[in-house]
Amino acid sequence: IRTVFNVLGPLLNPNLNLTNQLVGVYHKPVLKLYAQTLKILGRKHALVVRGDDGLDEITLCSETSVVELKNGEIFEYSITPEQFGFKRALHSDIEGGTPEENAKTLIRTLKGEEQGAKFDIVVFNAMFALYAADGAKSPDKAKKMVLEAINSGKAYKFYEEFIKAGANGAS
Repeated sequence: IRTVFNVLGPLLNPNLNLTNQLVGVYHKPVLKLYAQTLKILGRKHALVVRGDDGLDEITLCSETSVVELKNGEIFEYSITPEQFGFKRALHSDIEGGTPEENAKTLIRTLKGEEQGAKFDIVVFNAMFALYAADGAKSPDKAKKMVLEAINSGKAYKFYEEFIKAGANGAS
């Protein structure tokens, strides 16, 4: 069940110094309003996205509507999987499973062992997150960086270190 908290959650990030953000929303009419709100909150570069198939993320199943805030300017556009070298997919191709299955898929993805739509949707979203974070000058360059991080093993190594740090912090 979607509530007002689904809309408010990402806006209530406790990091007051946050300047960059990628946010997925489930309700298309709030895309531009969300970007305007992020501007007021001091974001320098932010992407607000919604798959035209209803997903609150960048999707492989349809076009994705994007409202981009960059240096005070707001731009609206749509992207397709094909623009970035991905194939369209069905929702059943990207559907998750049990928590255990999803964990295995995540690890296979970070190791570069996962193929197909599940791998592609992770890369598609990661490249735009990297672009929104100003880690790359364009989504195309971000895609190359994401694939390099996965193929070199750096993504999985970072994941292992993150998990280890979390485990150490919990003890």
